[in-house]
Amino acid sequence: MKKLLFIINFIICSLCIYSQNIYYGNSNYTSDIMANVKDGKLYEGRSTYYHNVLFNFDGKYIYRGNSRYSSDIIATWYKNRLYRGKSTYMSDIVATWNGRTMYYGNSNYYNDALFNYDGKYLKRYNSRFRSDIILTTSSRVHPAILGIIMIF
Repeated sequence: MKKLLFIINFIICSLCIYSQNIYYGNSNYTSDIMANVKDGKLYEGRSTYYHNVLFNFDGKYIYRGNSRYSSDIIATWYKNRLYRGKSTYMSDIVATWNGRTMYYGNSNYYNDALFNYDGKYLKRYNSRFRSDIILTTSSRVHPAILGIIMIF
């Protein structure tokens, strides 16, 4: 009996980790799924079809579509900063992540906040109000992927 419960629990946990859904606003309805993340790839809507990959992320580079060619790199994630293209120069910083908030450029100034993310809700600017929820995620999504969704 314990073995059966363990197997059922493992399957449920695996399904929860399998795909991270990103919903419009404060929704959890499947009809409101904007995108989903699976294996470092951002898919359009509920699809996990090869041709519906918007971006893919390997931990450092963010590529256009399903490509892994260096010519298709649109952003670089390095030391909690999102850079334009393959660059890591200060002048190419698009956004900076400080653990909860994404800021414009190399700033950590309160008024330069693009959004904040608590692991479930992505809210505009530095807001803490439910009315300012832009996106809801089913589980924690990497900040580089959120930055790509919101900026590019």
